[in-house]
Amino acid sequence: MLRESLLVLRDLSTAPWSVLLTSGPVLTISVILITILLFCALHKLTVQQRVPHIREGDGSGEAQSEEKSKKHPSRYPAVDYWRGMCISFVVMYHMVGNFRINGLIPSGFRGVNYSDPCPKWNYFTFFLYYVVFQTACHLGRFVSPYLHYILFTPCTVYCICLWWRESQVAGVAMLQVCVGLSQALANRGRIIKWKGVFHRTIKLAVFAAMLSAYTFYRFPESPIVFGALHCICLNSLLCLPFVKYPHLALPGFLFCQLYTMLIGTFPLEVDIDRPSLDVMPWFSNLGFCLLGVWLHDRQVH
Repeated sequence: MLRESLLVLRDLSTAPWSVLLTSGPVLTISVILITILLFCALHKLTVQQRVPHIREGDGSGEAQSEEKSKKHPSRYPAVDYWRGMCISFVVMYHMVGNFRINGLIPSGFRGVNYSDPCPKWNYFTFFLYYVVFQTACHLGRFVSPYLHYILFTPCTVYCICLWWRESQVAGVAMLQVCVGLSQALANRGRIIKWKGVFHRTIKLAVFAAMLSAYTFYRFPESPIVFGALHCICLNSLLCLPFVKYPHLALPGFLFCQLYTMLIGTFPLEVDIDRPSLDVMPWFSNLGFCLLGVWLHDRQVH
C-alpha cells in the first residue's frame, strides 16, 4: 500500500514537469533563447573576419589596397546580411511549422493550402509589421550589436505565428531574390563563368535528387517532386540570360508577377495541387530571381 502511494506521488510530481517541458510555449521560448545564444556566439567568433582588410599604414600601401579592393571586392556585407537573414527566417519558419504539425502550438493558424486564396491585404500587413520589427532590431544595434539578435529572433517568430501563409511566401521570395543576386555576383562584368555555373548546378541537382529519393522512400504518399531546391536549381539557370542583359531583368520580373496575378498559372508550371511535402511554383519565383539580378545591376548591394 505504501509502495503504491509513493508511485502515485511520484507520477503526480513528474507529470506536470513532463507536460510543461514538452509544451509549445516552453519549447518555443527555449529554441528562441538557444537561437539568440548561437547568434551572439557567432558574432563574437567572427569579429576578426569582419575587421576591414585595409589597415592603417603608409600612404602608398593604403592607396594600393584601396585600389585593389575597388577592383576586386571580396565580400559585400549587405548581401551577406541578407543571406543570413533569409536563412534564419526559413529555419525559424520550419521550427514553428514542426511545432504546429506536432500539436505543440495551439491550432488556429491558417493552413498552407495553395488552392485557397489569400487576401493580398494580408501580405501588405505582414510586410508592414515585419519592416517595423526589423527597423526596431536595427535601431538596437546603436545600443549593442547583441541587442539586434535579441530582438530579431522573437520578432521573426511572432510574425511567422501570426501570418503563417504569408511567411511562407515571403521566405521563398527572399530566397529567390538571393539566388538572382548571387548569380549576378558570381558572373560579374556580365560574363558568364560556365565552369562555376556547372559546379553549382551539379551540387544543387545532386542534393535535390537525394531529397526526392529520400521522400519517395520515406513518404511515398507525398514525395517531393519539385521543391525549393529544384526551383532554385532551375531558376539559377533561367536567370543567366538576364545576367548578361540585366536591363531586361526588371521587365521580366514585372511580366512574371503580372501574368501570375492577372492570368493565373503558367502553362509549363508544376502541379501545385498534388500531395507533396514541398512544392514550389517556379514561374512566379523566377520573377524574384530577376529582381535580384536587377538589384545587382542597380548597385543596390
